[in-house]
Amino acid sequence: MSDTKHTPGPWTFRAEPDGPEVPFDYTGPGFYDNPTLYGPSGEHVVGCDEYYVFGGPADARLLAAAPDLLAALQMICDSGVNLAEPIERAMLDAIAKAVQS
Repeated sequence: MSDTKHTPGPWTFRAEPDGPEVPFDYTGPGFYDNPTLYGPSGEHVVGCDEYYVFGGPADARLLAAAPDLLAALQMICDSGVNLAEPIERAMLDAIAKAVQS
């Protein structure tokens, strides 16, 4: 994955790059060989091995949703909709945090 551009979505949680999407229920070493989030073409986004496990299902779901959340924020900001200043600032700050190099 490039340091300056994120892997496009959707991201899916799979045991293997070309395997089916699986629910996040990693219960310890050996349950999945390498529980990982993969991009749409099977590219490795983020994962773990038997020595490191995602913080939990909520963390894995948030990571998997990241490309969609970023795209939604960008669409709202680009739409011309008038937003309250604190909301617009929070959205722009989140976008900047996601795309900074």
